[in-house]
Amino acid sequence: MVLPGYDHIELVEHGAEIEVRLENLEQYVTALVRFYLVETNMAQIVAFREGFSKVFPLENMRCFNSSEIEIVVCGERDFVWDRDMLAENLKAAYGYYQTW
Repeated sequence: MVLPGYDHIELVEHGAEIEVRLENLEQYVTALVRFYLVETNMAQIVAFREGFSKVFPLENMRCFNSSEIEIVVCGERDFVWDRDMLAENLKAAYGYYQTW
């Protein structure tokens, strides 16, 4: 249970000694997803939290729900990600084609 292509990066404790099999495939995929989505981004997440909390202390964010926090962090969007918007803005190229 190591990162593909990197025998020295173990995804679980003693991962180099554990062979991925059908019985532990779910555990491996979960560990792989955690590595790519959490661990590789942790420095950026910590830096963002520290910087953001200097402007707006995190303990004050408790009064907002997740949608309101998204607006504070990302701004308000005047569009919705739907099929029509994607079809209008994505142009297939390089051997790919649109099927919608």
